[in-house]
Amino acid sequence: MRHLVRQHLRFFLFATLAAASLRLLFILRFPGITTDSFVYGDIAKNWLQHGIYGLSGLDQVSPTYIRLPGYPVFLAAAFAVFGMEHYRAVLAVQMVVDIATCFVIADMARRLISPGAARAAFLLTALMPVSGELCGGRVDRDAGDFLYRAGSGSCRGGADPRTGNGSVVRLWTLGRSRDSAAARRRIAAGGD
Repeated sequence: MRHLVRQHLRFFLFATLAAASLRLLFILRFPGITTDSFVYGDIAKNWLQHGIYGLSGLDQVSPTYIRLPGYPVFLAAAFAVFGMEHYRAVLAVQMVVDIATCFVIADMARRLISPGAARAAFLLTALMPVSGELCGGRVDRDAGDFLYRAGSGSCRGGADPRTGNGSVVRLWTLGRSRDSAAARRRIAAGGD
């Protein structure tokens, strides 16, 4: 993929800038920070400040199991780096992950079809308004999509024909990333 990006640097540069612009439009003009965002944020904040994976109560923090720790861990890391309850920074990090997912999808298209298909896939995923809209809100779908696509791309690479190694590792990577993505989507849909 690096060779393809270097070979068509202007294309990927302008498409990435267009993708970032679309996502920034949604982040700055239409931020979709919902009450659910604050539930995740409260869990992350309590984890950082009190060492308790829980929700704030009237007098104390109550431990909870309403969500798996994936997205609260991400929020806690972002809060530790960018400041407590700095949700726009979280949205910006999600934007970067979403654009990285466009590169992963393009690499899959390159491996499966052709370099031309990779450029088309990158452009389509980079300029898809749905992705831009999702970057504007608390949606942990971006990380789940990235894990799913990265795992699929790893598996598509196949085993190394020179050594015969890699197929088990690649299948394990695919399984772990798809499991993680499925769990993240179930949580985002409101499941436990």
